[in-house]
Amino acid sequence: NRIGNATTTQLGDYRTPGQKAFFAYSTNTYADGVHWRAQPQMYYYYNNIGMMAEYAISSQEVRLGNASDRLQHTAWQLVASYMLTGEDINFKGPVKPEKKFNPAGNEWGAFEVAARVGETDIDNDAFSSFASATTSASRARSYGGGINWFLNENVNLLLDYNYTNFDGGAASGADRESEQVSVLRTQFRF
Repeated sequence: NRIGNATTTQLGDYRTPGQKAFFAYSTNTYADGVHWRAQPQMYYYYNNIGMMAEYAISSQEVRLGNASDRLQHTAWQLVASYMLTGEDINFKGPVKPEKKFNPAGNEWGAFEVAARVGETDIDNDAFSSFASATTSASRARSYGGGINWFLNENVNLLLDYNYTNFDGGAASGADRESEQVSVLRTQFRF
């Protein structure tokens, strides 16, 4: 049960893979009651192939002045990956390269490619009173791909590219400009 107010709204915004907010509630809109989420997920791994599917529903009672409603936003994503160097992958742990990074021995670690598609859909009723259609998009669709380099089981480099397009979110009912973002991350496990 979330009870906010115009100062402490208890509501967040929704962001793209590039961390740009594409949906935000209007000023003074706040959570006013029960918030529930359901997020079923499934995954399947076989040798060097991995797949994951996820669906999310977020339902929240909101208020702005005398107007109130229950809004239900949804999202989904599909992810597939393939180990180019043949290592087994699983949901639980890190990839263990068959040949750890050792340039002197002409060993380069393990390489994985991945692809992702996903969508977030904002409840259309949000735009009746609780959000502005000229600044917030009603839908964001993302397409991405990446290559991951596992130097050993504790250090890896990840290079991802994501393209996101939007329904709405700009003046005069136009679609917000698409986003393209590349992210390079280094990950250390201890």
